[in-house]
Amino acid sequence: MKSSPYNTLLFVSLLFFSQLLFAQENLRTPNQIIRDLKDKLYVIGETSGKYEKFIEAEKNAVSSLQMYMKNGDPAELVSASKSGVTPLMNASFMGYSSIVEEMLKSDKVRESINVTDSNGWSAWTNANFAFRQAAWICNPGIFEDPFSYVPLLVTQPYYTEYNENRYKNIRTQLEKSGAKPDMKGLIQIWNKTCINQDPETKEKVDKTDDLLELVLKEGEKVLTDLMTKK
Repeated sequence: MKSSPYNTLLFVSLLFFSQLLFAQENLRTPNQIIRDLKDKLYVIGETSGKYEKFIEAEKNAVSSLQMYMKNGDPAELVSASKSGVTPLMNASFMGYSSIVEEMLKSDKVRESINVTDSNGWSAWTNANFAFRQAAWICNPGIFEDPFSYVPLLVTQPYYTEYNENRYKNIRTQLEKSGAKPDMKGLIQIWNKTCINQDPETKEKVDKTDDLLELVLKEGEKVLTDLMTKK
């Protein structure tokens, strides 16, 4: 007995909607993608440490984000935590330049590019702190706690072997997408946050006209000295 065109159409429709529902249920939110990438990069750093593995993990994360942006809830792209932190802020803080690039393709993300969290940090602020490459400039005491500094050290190849500095790349992307630079305000936030920075560092910070350039330079110097002593 031949099936009618109606039954065939119904079957195809049900199959399509079931696949769509399955895809939606298995989508990871932007924040989950960023968190998973952080975990993956750490595992790679602790095992092979190979640059191509870092890039592979990044590409997979970007693919997951692209899938979410196509099929997920657009509101999640700008959803803020209780302290006001958005996925764009998270990605900027972590230095995930390819994730930031993908997120900025969203109108919603670009429209909210200058929002700040409860501490007054915007995505632009987060990028300029260059945390994964300069945390020890903000707080030299981080080297006293292996649980704090080891995850930073083992993932350095992801940042240092890229064809350009990821944080500079993010800052440029943000500014091209409408982020408002505020170097004076940024330095105030840095000094308020980095209460344990060396006095010499604070003096340089107060005089600089580009905090990101400064902390990257100082961060590299400290890290080089640390590796030389080992």
